[in-house]
Amino acid sequence: ANYGARRDAGMASLATSLVEQTGVERALLWAHAGHVSKELDAGQDGMGTVLASNAAIRYYAVGFYLYEGSARAWDAAGKIGVIPNAIPAASEYMVEAAFMAASGHPETAWVPLAGLPDVLQQWIKIPRFVRELGSAYTGVDKLLVLRRVRVAFDSVVIVRRGHDSSPTPTGIRKASNE
Repeated sequence: ANYGARRDAGMASLATSLVEQTGVERALLWAHAGHVSKELDAGQDGMGTVLASNAAIRYYAVGFYLYEGSARAWDAAGKIGVIPNAIPAASEYMVEAAFMAASGHPETAWVPLAGLPDVLQQWIKIPRFVRELGSAYTGVDKLLVLRRVRVAFDSVVIVRRGHDSSPTPTGIRKASNE
């Protein structure tokens, strides 16, 4: 029942250990937005909340999102394998669309949330929908997550057009029943 919390605590512990052992001033940790987030998830600390509580690390959370394109993930039924999945343009009420529009639809929008104009500061304080794709694709309507973005992240990056990865011969994953 506590698998998620234990996994994120382990991820945070590993990241902390690596930073401490290497003595680096800065390190980049790449993970799903749900792990990176500084917001509690279902009342439990995630990796980001654990790292943010350690003042020595100076954790800066960045949420990465896709405005439109495609992403590789398991098919909904788990029968085909890891396949490309189309991601249509974000609806206008979503964080991805609002920030892309506000920034003029660049190839990549880097949005430090502390420096937003007042109108966007007010807008982002309210929980907003973002799309977060995990390892399985169950339809574009299932990607929506209501997130308190200003609490979860220090910055948001939105890629205007993303493309799924090209699998290598060792990276092709098929369902276990084949």
